[in-house]
Amino acid sequence: MQPWPTLGYDRDRIAMHLVSIEAFEVAESELRRAVWLNPYETRFKFHLAWCLFREKKYPEAKKWILCALEQRPGDKESMNVLRVIEDALEAERRL
Repeated sequence: MQPWPTLGYDRDRIAMHLVSIEAFEVAESELRRAVWLNPYETRFKFHLAWCLFREKKYPEAKKWILCALEQRPGDKESMNVLRVIEDALEAERRL
């Protein structure tokens, strides 16, 4: 049984506004709740990965973008974010 298809969208919209004003911790919490409410929505995982990336939580960001790609293989936007995250991880390793 799947959740109601509109669950989590309100939290996602709030969270992305919070990301835009760099309130990352609160945004992360809202996005985790959106994923919990509706794990079938790939966009929530994508947005959570982006938020975690902005917080410099690269390993966890990579985990979530890979989850998004597992649900929607070959998604160009997710592939681009994965490359950005991997570049950041590589740069972090070089330090």
